[in-house]
Amino acid sequence: MGNPAHYSREIPSRCMQLIDELWQHAGGLFQSDRRDLGPLTSTFLISMSYPIINLPIERIERHSSRHEQGYADDRHIDPKLAVAIWQDLGGKKLSEAPFFTSGAWSFCQSEVFNISGGLPEKYAEALASPEAQTSASELETSRWCSALRNALAHGGVAYLNEDGRYAYEAPVNMYLFASGRYRREEDQQKLVGLNLLRITEVDYRNFLRSWVKWLQVSDVEAILEAA
Repeated sequence: MGNPAHYSREIPSRCMQLIDELWQHAGGLFQSDRRDLGPLTSTFLISMSYPIINLPIERIERHSSRHEQGYADDRHIDPKLAVAIWQDLGGKKLSEAPFFTSGAWSFCQSEVFNISGGLPEKYAEALASPEAQTSASELETSRWCSALRNALAHGGVAYLNEDGRYAYEAPVNMYLFASGRYRREEDQQKLVGLNLLRITEVDYRNFLRSWVKWLQVSDVEAILEAA
């Protein structure tokens, strides 16, 4: 495998190819001691999605306000792609993003709790509501991508069953992405709550495909021509 000319575009594309071409194989692999919990597709998908999401955010989006070149900075390789990323991950609503699908994401805010102990019922109910889908669609894309990026970067991921509940004795159907909300107090950042994003495994895989397509040259040029 050759060295990518553009990490923010090519690594996500390669990861998506691995997901699509190895998905059937992953569907035949099971946890050795718990085949009843279903195949290891969730582990595979979440693991492969880290570079798909985080590389273009870290190597392009996070440099939007910087003039000097960063140590991991892809802006200069394709300025058109950088502009498109800043436009679509800027102040627009998530519902206006090229990779958005209506009804896929749910969003709510919560008090601080430890996701390793499960998802409190009141937040499971909140995320299952139509209001949570509306809240997700109205999020600024900058806020949405920060929440998703932070959850992936800091381990804020939990698996949920088909009812959107945290249940060890059931196959995974949904993902919960949790990231912290902070307030500055006396020169320190105090954790005051969480941002919670929820999406099904099927919708997450489809979202990743749309995200990777958005990063490709042809789509970027179409976005810029339509602007």
